Amino acid sequence: MWALFEPRSNTTRRAVFQHDLPAALAEADGVILAQVARMDQLKPEERLDPERVVADIGAAGREAFYEKDTDAIIARLKPLAREGDVVVVLSNGGFDGIHERLLREL
Repeated sequence: MWALFEPRSNTTRRAVFQHDLPAALAEADGVILAQVARMDQLKPEERLDPERVVADIGAAGREAFYEKDTDAIIARLKPLAREGDVVVVLSNGGFDGIHERLLREL
């Protein structure tokens, strides 16, 4: 199972879940985190650090990647996804049309 996570909600964009997200996402076999949405609206010290989340997931023995945009996420996932894999898209928004784009690309 691949988890694609977009930190988009007002809560997940913030560091509130900095320590909880790695454990939750590490339940997947592989994880790709997108850039924090509207990050310019938050002070750096208040913002979720997706690269740290990825490092923590990797330390737990799971594949994890940080990609800044949807094109990079799809490019990262294409060679890794195998027939029979499940791809879970986690976002409270459109995630830049990733659903349709994944169906076309995979």
